[in-house]
Amino acid sequence: MKYVYLFLLLILSSDSFAQVPQMALLRLLKINCNSTAAASVHPNGSIWFYILPQDSLVFKLSFADAIIGRTDTVMAGRYKIRFVNKFQHQIVEEITIHGQSLNYINICYDTIPVYAQNTLGKLRNQDSILIHFTSKGCRQDDDMKIIIIKENEKFIAQLYKVRKYYEKVKRKYIEIQKPDTLLETVVLTQDEINLFTKFENELNGVRKSDCTTRDWYKIESKYLNIEKNDGNCNWHGYLILLHFFHDDSYHYLPPPQKLKSEFKR
Repeated sequence: MKYVYLFLLLILSSDSFAQVPQMALLRLLKINCNSTAAASVHPNGSIWFYILPQDSLVFKLSFADAIIGRTDTVMAGRYKIRFVNKFQHQIVEEITIHGQSLNYINICYDTIPVYAQNTLGKLRNQDSILIHFTSKGCRQDDDMKIIIIKENEKFIAQLYKVRKYYEKVKRKYIEIQKPDTLLETVVLTQDEINLFTKFENELNGVRKSDCTTRDWYKIESKYLNIEKNDGNCNWHGYLILLHFFHDDSYHYLPPPQKLKSEFKR
């Protein structure tokens, strides 16, 4: 009989009877944590989960699952997650999924970890940067410019309405450019300077898509020259820059929830 007890003791102490991993419920929520977007589109791609400390890929979930808030059963533990956000940045984060409970994990689809580009920081006294913006869609046809000039330690922003009309010449319509109209001049606060840095870094990641509204950006300066088309209805970055200016008639969109208190009026 003592051999039976010894045999059972050996079995119970073996790896085959190691503690069964705890299971947990996981619900991903795709959110715009720091967004300037007025609307959101369904992103493509997946969120990849790597178990730690082994750093081994164990499963992946689609962004579609995160949008609808689907609940999945997974193994509890520490994970590294990896995904590509809407500005084409690869995001890597660590999370902990706790056993025997429902875990809500927010996926910030619109956050850039580091703003590597800072054009305003390069401007010298009397240097300027021009942002030309057009937006054409079913209900709008906007054409505006912002010029930011560095004057000593201040940044002066001027908002212009681009004026043009079409004239029929020999059975063809030609575009006639009129002088731009200055709408307003303001001195940027530090919060607004930071917001411009956010704008230019996010602009690098916008891309064409199938939205009915087409936004076109052209930035010109000594230190940055870029032209971009944004057609995915999921950013509207330039419209946020209009909040530098005081006249509410320019404000097509409300300021983002997270930054609302930062705007000085």
